[in-house]
Amino acid sequence: MRGNNSFSTWEYLLTTYALSIAAWTIFMEEAFVSLLPSRISSLYLLLGLVLGSYVLGIILCYHAYRNFSSAAAAVLLPFELYALVSYWEKSPVFLSAVCIVTALLIILFSRFVMKQPHRVDEDEKRVRYLRRRHCVMCGRIIASVCLLTVFLVPHSLSGRKLPASGQASAQPPQYGPYGEAYTIKANLETIRLLDEDTWKTLNAEEKLQVLQTVANIETNYLGIPHRLTVERKEMETRIAGYYNDTWHTISISEDRLNNSTARDCLSTICHEAYHAYQHAVTGLLESADPEAAGLLFFRHAAKWRFEFENYKDAYEDEADFLAYQTQSVEEDAREYALDAVQDYWRRIYGD
Repeated sequence: MRGNNSFSTWEYLLTTYALSIAAWTIFMEEAFVSLLPSRISSLYLLLGLVLGSYVLGIILCYHAYRNFSSAAAAVLLPFELYALVSYWEKSPVFLSAVCIVTALLIILFSRFVMKQPHRVDEDEKRVRYLRRRHCVMCGRIIASVCLLTVFLVPHSLSGRKLPASGQASAQPPQYGPYGEAYTIKANLETIRLLDEDTWKTLNAEEKLQVLQTVANIETNYLGIPHRLTVERKEMETRIAGYYNDTWHTISISEDRLNNSTARDCLSTICHEAYHAYQHAVTGLLESADPEAAGLLFFRHAAKWRFEFENYKDAYEDEADFLAYQTQSVEEDAREYALDAVQDYWRRIYGD
């Protein structure tokens, strides 16, 4: 990477901005952000990293290194670092190896640059300063290239192995797409914290962690193709929670989390998880075989999609609330949540 400039200051700023918008759009797709664990997936943190890298890039490249490589590195690094931390628990060995290789390459490159001879008539202090700066700038490039491999992790997590053509599965699947680790049985110790007496002793953060475990189990059971993040928010008294399909988040009201029973909170998470399932199912309509469109499954999905597109919120007016309650997306979600809560309760208290 050369230290000269191929962009003017404004060209560099605009290029970095355009690349940031493109990267943000791509990163928000399900293949990446939907798989981030709930305790790390703060979009405010990601936005802070992006803005911080953007500002740092401007400072470092104000006088030199204003080129496409430095702009790309400034854009890629915050997303890569965010993903690195987020996916660490899912693939620590692989990501450790990536970090080690990245660090070794940067160290080797820096040693090579710093050991190069210089002319006798050159100011040694200035030479060392320029070389250190060159190492920093090129180190960013090396890191941004190496850490692109971080994005192999979500693809491997979401990958599915299908039987070859003509082969039948040896046995029906016992677990959902994310495996045995995301079942009630595997998380029974956490699920038993939903016992009403125990629930009262938990603080808000501990309750949220239990509900996140429930969301993980529901994601697996329903086969939802992305992770669901549970968060708490201040809401109107009448609203217990809602699902956001853009960010794949289940928001539960502070009031319900702090003051309602464990059963009510569990019902809210199961209800909203079913909405995530409904959205996932409606997404299949576009790619469905026209000959299959008449199947009851797809007729259900078409009705859900219509109602989501013409969704009726629950307001203070009684007529609005009745219209909200009688939507099939809400009726089906309530029915599912009722059955799901009964299943959890049987596991907690026994038959």
